[in-house]
Amino acid sequence: SEVSVAWLQPISSTMGFLTDLFFSTLFIQWHHPELAFACLGVAVAFGVITFLGLFDYYEENAEKFE
Repeated sequence: SEVSVAWLQPISSTMGFLTDLFFSTLFIQWHHPELAFACLGVAVAFGVITFLGLFDYYEENAEKFE
């Protein structure tokens, strides 16, 4: 149905982005351990921003999902 697709689209793209971020962070940790904390901070910041963005998105579009 259309509703589930509307829900899944931003979530799946977010999950793809976070997965890429996770693996690139692992790669950087492996080759540049001194940068690991900076990468972790960036990853956490992106996670929080993404979560807030999704929350806003669903609040604004709540009537579509009912």
